[in-house]
Amino acid sequence: MTAWRCYMWISVAVGLVVVSSTGCGKPKPPPIVEAEGTITVNGAPLPSARIRFIPMFPGFGAELIAEGLSDKNGQFKLVCQGTSGACLGEHRVVVEEGPLPPGAMGESGDAQMKMTRYLQNLANRPIPPQYGNMAQSPLSIVIKDGEKSYPLELAR
Repeated sequence: MTAWRCYMWISVAVGLVVVSSTGCGKPKPPPIVEAEGTITVNGAPLPSARIRFIPMFPGFGAELIAEGLSDKNGQFKLVCQGTSGACLGEHRVVVEEGPLPPGAMGESGDAQMKMTRYLQNLANRPIPPQYGNMAQSPLSIVIKDGEKSYPLELAR
């Protein structure tokens, strides 16, 4: 074997050792723990709102977003990856309108009327717009082990 081939094989072997020793996968995600709460705007419950807890730790994306839908009393339970709860750690909270009822989506006049009636009948609206996107939302929550309830107070 020539010196060049020998050098090449040694380089490949060293490269494989380095790659296998450092690992090439993502870090293990934080555990999911139960998380729920109540959402209000100026002290009044916010029904039918979609609440998303977006994790703020590197190496992870949308796969660890926890979300829930508030009931008529503003209560919600979060779900992440089909499991009840949210990942331990810091999250930015985004609040948006919940899903529209059947028949209230689309561009037809009938669908538009149903959507308008539905939105007009929701209590405590409109949702303040600053809570509707991650870049502007002032809400930040740290999910902690042993803590289950996370009240959210929005202001107009």
